[in-house]
Amino acid sequence: MTENRSLYLNILLHFLFLWVLTAIQSGLWYKLLGGFPPPFFWVLFLSYISIYRKAKDLILLGIVGFFLLMHFTIAPYALVFLISFILILLLQKAKHRVFWPGPTYYLAASSVASLAFIILYYFISWSFEEAGFAKVRWLFLFLQWLLTTLISPFLYFLYQYIDKWTGKEQIIPMEDML
Repeated sequence: MTENRSLYLNILLHFLFLWVLTAIQSGLWYKLLGGFPPPFFWVLFLSYISIYRKAKDLILLGIVGFFLLMHFTIAPYALVFLISFILILLLQKAKHRVFWPGPTYYLAASSVASLAFIILYYFISWSFEEAGFAKVRWLFLFLQWLLTTLISPFLYFLYQYIDKWTGKEQIIPMEDML
């Protein structure tokens, strides 16, 4: 029973932390920093759960996290949902091909994921929407990618702290391959 309780606490804390970060990103960030681009907290969350969760948990956490956060975006829901699951698949594939434990792998994965999010958003939006991207602000997107990459080690340690505090064991993909 305590095992289920700690699992629910882990999920609840991850979602609460994600909700707070996204609320800061979509509300407080622009009040304090004006037009400076915020990091992709959603992509950082997807990167972490893609690396350190099993596939069935990953899908469930991705879907529930998406429904939790869809109220914070003006982007089309179907577009963000599609891109999120493409990112999950890409990160899962990369994890099974190349993996090393630690924050540097998370930094590399989140950097690639945030760059892929920008590229996928641009091309899928351009392909399916009538208006697509009206004007691409390359400097804004570059700064957003850079800030996401720079903040990822800090969030890695916070996610690790949540996992350790709630007793969640880390799933290291290398154990499955041996």
